[in-house]
Amino acid sequence: MANDKARERANRPLKMDEKVLLLKLTYVAESVKKKKRELKDREAACKKLRAELERREAEWLKSKEELEGTLQQRADAIDLWQSTIHLKAERANKADWWEINQERRELLDSAEGIDFKIEEDRRMLQTGLSTSISHAASTAQIVRDVMGKAPTGV
Repeated sequence: MANDKARERANRPLKMDEKVLLLKLTYVAESVKKKKRELKDREAACKKLRAELERREAEWLKSKEELEGTLQQRADAIDLWQSTIHLKAERANKADWWEINQERRELLDSAEGIDFKIEEDRRMLQTGLSTSISHAASTAQIVRDVMGKAPTGV
């Protein structure tokens, strides 16, 4: 029954208001179709942009990981370089310390040598002085002996 009434309405001539309304509905339907097409186009463009964004993001992440790896390698190289410099500085300090210590030993040895020479000279002087004194004493004794035995006029 509802179909019969719809057929009757479709077959009868339209009034002016109905024609205007039909034109308006047709215009709105066309506009809706056009907007749907535009929306589908925009959705497709959005999908393409999302895919491009995801691709670029993946490239960026890859580049970021590569850069982080490179930075880590450089940081490791810098750490190694700094530790090498530190070790060289320690070795240099040890070498300097060894040289300074060696010089100190040489100075101490030479000072000990000088002390030894001074002590030796002192002993020699004492020995020489003692010898001289004893020679002088013996000479004086000889002179006394000779003077005591010798004639007084001589």
